[in-house]
Amino acid sequence: MSTEALEGPSLVLTNIGKRIGTRVVLSNISMSIQRGRIHGLMGPNGSGKTTLLRILASILGSDTGRIERHHGPQERIGYVPQRFCLYDELTVRENLRFQASMRGVGAAAVAEAERRFELGVLSMRRAATLSGGQRQRLLIAAAFMHRPTLILCDEPTTALDPAARGGLWALLRRESRTGTTVVLTTHEEADARECDDITRLQDGRIAASQAAAAAPARFTS
Repeated sequence: MSTEALEGPSLVLTNIGKRIGTRVVLSNISMSIQRGRIHGLMGPNGSGKTTLLRILASILGSDTGRIERHHGPQERIGYVPQRFCLYDELTVRENLRFQASMRGVGAAAVAEAERRFELGVLSMRRAATLSGGQRQRLLIAAAFMHRPTLILCDEPTTALDPAARGGLWALLRRESRTGTTVVLTTHEEADARECDDITRLQDGRIAASQAAAAAPARFTS
């Protein structure tokens, strides 16, 4: 896939607003998220970043504003929640097979996920026995089963040790180089430094945005 085909916005948000009950959770959120980059939504608990991520995933609807999605009918979304949501009693391979059936992909996708995310050696282990980093890798592998154009991760580095955190960032960077757009939430400055672009939220509003200066194109053919 050419660089030209991948450049430009993946998502453009205009005046997104959301209330939950009487509380304003998001107000006037306008931003552009670029293809093939890692975009961090940063802020403390209660800043609205998880709500915004769920709106991007179409899990929640916004009350106001609009989202322009530039992948058209080819857009495929992968969502990685903060808490492990697969089946502890199933093995790694059984979990992947189940996720493959839910996404309409076959055995080849399971084999590829085990290879790409280095899960082959863990394939017969029950998910309950995995470390935090291994469980996170399994969640991300499941989210990537159908080759998403947009991957959304909610606090993906929470509770990971330094080695697992480094492995996760290497994985996300590798995937973004192929043109997949990555959006993640975090409250950690260490994570912010790893992102290509950052939007900082405070009390449901954008406090600041920043992008890496003159960041080179990172796509591979």
